[in-house]
Amino acid sequence: MSKKDISTIKVREKIESAAFEQFRIKGYATANMNEIAKKAETTRSAVYWHFKDKKELFLVIVQKSIDIVQAKFREVYAQDKSFKECTKDLIRMFSTLNEKEMNVFQLMSNTILSTADDSEFKQIYSDVLPIPLKLVGIILDQIDIANEKGEITSEIDPEQLAFAILGLVHSVGLKAYDSQVFKSDKELVSVSMGPEVLIDLIFTGLDNI
Repeated sequence: MSKKDISTIKVREKIESAAFEQFRIKGYATANMNEIAKKAETTRSAVYWHFKDKKELFLVIVQKSIDIVQAKFREVYAQDKSFKECTKDLIRMFSTLNEKEMNVFQLMSNTILSTADDSEFKQIYSDVLPIPLKLVGIILDQIDIANEKGEITSEIDPEQLAFAILGLVHSVGLKAYDSQVFKSDKELVSVSMGPEVLIDLIFTGLDNI
C-alpha cells in the first residue's frame, strides 16, 4: 500500500471519528459537514470526496457501530449454554465494553429522539431502522432455538421478549441502571437494580406463564 493510500485511509478514519461524535452529541439534523470537517482537521471538499452527502456518512457510521455490537451478540450466543445464561453473559459483556462501542446506543437514541419531528431525518429513517433491527433478529433466532429445546414456552411473544432483552442491553450500554418497573397494581415505581436482576425478573415471569 502506497503512502498516498495510507494517508487517504487515515483521513477517512478521522472523518468517521469526528462524524460519530457529532451525530452522537447533536443528532442527525443538527450535525453539519463543516463542523465534521473542522473536527477531522480536514476540508469540507475532502469530506465530500469520501462521502456523497451527510446521509451516506451517517449510514456508514451507524452500520459500522452496529457491526461491532452484532459481533458481540453472536459471540455470546454461540456458547454452549442455555438461552437465559447466554443472555446474562450478554448483559455482563455490555457492561464492560469500551465507551465508543457503547456510544452506538446513545447515537441511535439521541438521533431519533432529537429529530423525530424533523423532515430531514424522516427522509432517512427507513434506511436507518433496519440496521439496529439486525440485533433483534439475532435474539429472535436464539429464542426459536430455546423454544425447540423447551427452555421457554412457545406461548411467549418472541418479539416482545427480544425487544425487552435489547432494551436491557441498551440500558447497560448507556450505564442507565436506574430502571422503571410496574407493580402488579400498575403503580409506577423507580428502582435501582443490576441488569442481571432484571433478566431474572423477565425469566421468572416467563416461567410462570
